[in-house]
Amino acid sequence: MTLLVGNLPSEITEANLRELFTKFGTVGKIDIFSAADFATVVIEGEANEKRAVEELNGVEKFGQKLKLFRSAVLKPSNNPRDGGEGGDRGPGDGP
Repeated sequence: MTLLVGNLPSEITEANLRELFTKFGTVGKIDIFSAADFATVVIEGEANEKRAVEELNGVEKFGQKLKLFRSAVLKPSNNPRDGGEGGDRGPGDGP
């Protein structure tokens, strides 16, 4: 499960975030987008993710109030009209 963590200071580090989120479960990949002041944090388990959002959203950490959101995971569509891959192509729709 992936969390979006916003309103981060530009000097935030992966170690800071890993330490903060470890109490909620196993932390996987962390990507920091300092130009946009946010990061993505992967936490194992939906229940752990929900708990992290409930406990940290709006809480002041690193000198700023954090904004946490659960990331919506989009699954690829099999419908060619949706831009996904797969599905039958009609006549003349490519090789």
